[in-house]
Amino acid sequence: MKSILTGDGSNLWVDKSLNYTIAKNGRSAGTTEHSIADGSEFDHSMEDYVFMENFIVDYPPLDVQLARGKSFNAEEVGKRVKFAKRIEIEVTHEMSSDIERCFSSHQSLAADVHMASLIFRHWGKGRIKECGCSPDAFVQMAIQLANFRDQGCFVLTYEPASTHFFANSRTETLRTVTDDSCEFVRAMEDGGKTERAHRGSLLRKACEMHSTRNRDCMVGKGVDRHLFVLFCMSQATGTSSPFLNHYIQQEWLISASHVPNVTNTMKEDGEFVDRSWLGACFGAVAKTGYGVCYRFAGNHLICVHTTSYHSAQNTDSDQFRAHLEKAFQDLSVLFE
Repeated sequence: MKSILTGDGSNLWVDKSLNYTIAKNGRSAGTTEHSIADGSEFDHSMEDYVFMENFIVDYPPLDVQLARGKSFNAEEVGKRVKFAKRIEIEVTHEMSSDIERCFSSHQSLAADVHMASLIFRHWGKGRIKECGCSPDAFVQMAIQLANFRDQGCFVLTYEPASTHFFANSRTETLRTVTDDSCEFVRAMEDGGKTERAHRGSLLRKACEMHSTRNRDCMVGKGVDRHLFVLFCMSQATGTSSPFLNHYIQQEWLISASHVPNVTNTMKEDGEFVDRSWLGACFGAVAKTGYGVCYRFAGNHLICVHTTSYHSAQNTDSDQFRAHLEKAFQDLSVLFE
């Protein structure tokens, strides 16, 4: 995941809004430009790709493929198909120095990205639904608990909510931290003073509030896009607004996003458990914060990819991953 997110400065070609990379071992991944689309559009194309790979394309058995590889004649095949050719680019002296400068800068930035992936195999969204919680809300509460254990405080947390009910719309900000989420986290960290059953009820309450706020955002009842437009208008008209200036300068120390199932064609349970894909990742939007992207693989698996920056003294993706795995386990125990 880290290699496809940052590359090494020379192995990714990202001149298009959507770019795919196929490795020699058959693994594939891609990058998308966020300015023109949201993750759901990229998810749609990836789900179609995975579905065709798993259920449409009829690959011959491995021994047949190996035999074909040994007898492969590039010259003969070249008469029927057109091979990709290396692009030869004329590089001037001025370009060469700029390329070296950009390459060095990229390597430094890429090396600063700290990624840790959690492939949680104990249970998935099926068990969460049995607990009476929304899977997305459940993971968001686990993230809140993990971050409190990691940072010792609550921080501004961003999750995108889809507003596709409206024409030409994209997202609204779903603010995860609420009075209910804080009450739940504090109950989990009070040294056992709160009984397990009450902790479970607080979790359900926090999850229900999260789901309600998500539905509100989906129908235009969020606040952040309105505040952003007001800020833009204040800048355009030269109007000074201390409130809007304070608003725009706040950092989202956690940016957390769920990779949704878009096409409903994915088969990942039962006999298809080995045909899951790992979801997506993105860089933390704040230098001293975390970026958390997660996906439910059927009912049996949760894939979570966390990013932070080595240059930050207060964050550690490996440590956050450990806190999140412990949070999953602690939340699950509440309903046993």
